[in-house]
Amino acid sequence: MRKILLTLSFLCLGALSAFADLPFRNHRYDAFKVLKITPEHTVFVGNSITNMHEWWEAFGNPKIINRGVSGAVSNEMLANLESVVAGRPKQIFFMIGTNDLGTAGLNTAAQVARNVRTTLKRCQLETPETQLFVQSILPSRQRNLALQKETNDSLKKICTEMKVTYIDLWNDLLSVSESNNNSHTLDGLHLTASGYRIWCNKIARYVGSECVYPASAPDNACNLGGSYGMRATYFSMLPVCKDDILLIGDATIHGGEWHELLHSDKVKSRGTGWGYPGPDIATIKKMVSGIFKGRSDNEEPAQIYLYIGTADLNNTNKTVDAVVAEYRTLVGEIRKQAPNAPIYVQAILPKSDAASNTNRIVPFNTKLQALVKELANVEYIDCYTPFVKEGMANPAYFSGNYLYGKGYAKLSQLLAKTMGAGIIPTSDEEANINYAVFNQRTELGDIISRAEGLKLGNEVGAYTPEAAADLLKALPSAYMLLSKQDATGAELAAMGKELNALMTTLLPKLNLPKASTADN
Repeated sequence: MRKILLTLSFLCLGALSAFADLPFRNHRYDAFKVLKITPEHTVFVGNSITNMHEWWEAFGNPKIINRGVSGAVSNEMLANLESVVAGRPKQIFFMIGTNDLGTAGLNTAAQVARNVRTTLKRCQLETPETQLFVQSILPSRQRNLALQKETNDSLKKICTEMKVTYIDLWNDLLSVSESNNNSHTLDGLHLTASGYRIWCNKIARYVGSECVYPASAPDNACNLGGSYGMRATYFSMLPVCKDDILLIGDATIHGGEWHELLHSDKVKSRGTGWGYPGPDIATIKKMVSGIFKGRSDNEEPAQIYLYIGTADLNNTNKTVDAVVAEYRTLVGEIRKQAPNAPIYVQAILPKSDAASNTNRIVPFNTKLQALVKELANVEYIDCYTPFVKEGMANPAYFSGNYLYGKGYAKLSQLLAKTMGAGIIPTSDEEANINYAVFNQRTELGDIISRAEGLKLGNEVGAYTPEAAADLLKALPSAYMLLSKQDATGAELAAMGKELNALMTTLLPKLNLPKASTADN
């Protein structure tokens, strides 16, 4: 029993670093692994409040990249930190903790503070030239306000101690926490475009770019509610230029960072939803006017790409013919707004369920291809065949029904073939190299995070500083190795092996309760 307890105590140190067990989060984390960050980049790291926004477009700066993940908690931020710090970016803006405070077992200020402190320490040691910013947790009526304030107080104190810039957004967006006040939110947690406009203007001096949202423009949710309505408000305030390539669609489009995947600031995402499969055709149809005519100065884009229909096909009450008819109507609405732009219709990707592919997706794609032949200036892109294996979604590109990092790279290659000069897709070689670097560094980074999270002391459930001395003495060397741009996989593996051995040696030294006796 003692051995079991010891083992469980040790495993619990790192258990939460693997908390990202929901597919809709995992596929987003995996998508980051094929992308390369450089010292020119400004990175926004956080949860859905970060994920939802098109930061680079809002600032008109393609060097700004989004690493937000809907549902993310601070443990996951640590577990995936190497996808950001390995590239030694110019700046990192953190916004994390909201989901910890809404998750039983994680909802303490100490939990968030501990992980943020470890995150900042790792950043300062691994990429010391990077400017770090911690943004306060936004007020929300879906969370305990007192706990949110307590957590922000802890974050501010940590930033002062570690000489990191703390950005207080609390008072600027206090309206989000007010009951029945939807001036900057539709759900009391996430933001509409007017809310992001306040946020962007507050941090513009740090970012070095100005917000492009018109100063007095009202939110236009396109008669939608929830996250779809809030995404519509951004689409309605973002500019569309004559050289732009718009990717319009569901969660598959929203999950990819397309201007990075295709290495071009001409490519702009108009995808919405998180979690498979995202919105239906009717929802996207409501957004069309906002996307194209939300701003009076919008121009007709150079090209339009459509990926939509999965949610409709999942609804077995709809016939395939009915879904095709809705698709025809959607294309018609887009053509009214953009009469001359070529439209590229993408086939629906395969599912992990062979029967659904045979009975719904393949017949739909066949009919969709036939529809395209009837329409002028519309082309069909076969995104099904390259992704199917033995009648199901190829596991090299998918986990379940979710497109993963190497799948996004492959899809970028298919789309780039029709996008013209200057569009460079993410190659398989590039994806594989970035993937390998992430995995090698993450294995070592995870051990470091677990070591940093050790509870030291003489009380039960802690390790004495003397017992942990050898492990703690080895950490500076591990940080030094991660700070090297040319660290090899062999070096990383050797250091990981050394730290693992020290952790294993430490395991039986946990301070445990004394055995009970008849008298005590």
